[in-house]
Amino acid sequence: MKLKSIWIETTTRCNLKCKSCGSLKGKEDIDLGLFNKIAEQCFSNIEEVNVTGVGEPTMTRNFIQIVLTIIEQYNKRLIIISHGMLLNRNSKLLDVLLNDNVHLTISVDGIGEIFEKIRFGAKWDAMLELFQKINQIKCKKELTQFTLGINFTLNTLNRECLPDIIRLSVEQWHIDYLHVILMQPWNLNMDFFKANSPMNSDEKTNDILEKSRLIALETGLNVIFPTTFDSKQSLILEKRLIRIRGWFRKIKSKLSNSKFKNIFYALPATIYIRHQTLYKIFYNLLRIKKKHCKVPEERLFFKINGEVTPCCGMQNYVLGSMNKQNLNDILSDKPYSNLINGFTKGYLPIECLRCHLPMGPNYGN
Repeated sequence: MKLKSIWIETTTRCNLKCKSCGSLKGKEDIDLGLFNKIAEQCFSNIEEVNVTGVGEPTMTRNFIQIVLTIIEQYNKRLIIISHGMLLNRNSKLLDVLLNDNVHLTISVDGIGEIFEKIRFGAKWDAMLELFQKINQIKCKKELTQFTLGINFTLNTLNRECLPDIIRLSVEQWHIDYLHVILMQPWNLNMDFFKANSPMNSDEKTNDILEKSRLIALETGLNVIFPTTFDSKQSLILEKRLIRIRGWFRKIKSKLSNSKFKNIFYALPATIYIRHQTLYKIFYNLLRIKKKHCKVPEERLFFKINGEVTPCCGMQNYVLGSMNKQNLNDILSDKPYSNLINGFTKGYLPIECLRCHLPMGPNYGN
């Protein structure tokens, strides 16, 4: 195994209440001792460090110290996904992040009132001001390796904004790439998802995606698009998975004991790590084609409590804890070897079937 990249969750706090978000926020920040242990055991052999997790990374206490450790002390490329609202207020942090060793992605889910409606607590004028500041500093520092991207989570409420977002990205914001992500159903955003799922009125969504592709070609912007929708084919699997997740939620809601709720919620991960032969039956029953992904072989996700999981989307698949073990012990233990075995055979966990990461099994679709 050769790790290329790691995710480190630095905080569970966030000051926005985005309607499409499915992450359960908290009030924790990573312990610097834990961060330094991860750095000592991982940083020398990897290429990049992603500090994105459940919360808004720029809210992390001692965040500037963490950033400087990554990009200056260890000379690694920093990847950060942020809502950007705090960067206007923290000029020192913004100056530190505008560095040739940084890849900064800002989440922009609409324009004007639609942006503010989806990202409750965010201000559109502040977003415009942020991009203006970023480009001013970029020019002043003469940065050549710094990259700036946008994540756009697509739903029926904001889909008509996408063509204009592409134009703004090129003409005013000077974005290097734009990633269009399909909004996913989670426990916390289910009402909003049902009303505004990109699967609703899929013909309209497809028309907008096709129009946006043409604008991207005309402007030369690198845009990662999802596939177009076909209700009779490509959505069948997703609808099956939504139905299965619905059953899980109903059963979980009837379990009054929180301990049993957590055990039930972690059941797919427990089955996958301990009883992988059942996944072959699961794939055959749902007529799912085998998929392949190299993420667990090349990347790891470190949760704020020290637990190690294969990916940011598989947080119940706990392989070990950096508070109790060293990294080499975790990678040589049975949970990790069993997980890699399943990935090698092409039977990926259920969470992977809707992955939107560009390096994942669906290649961003």
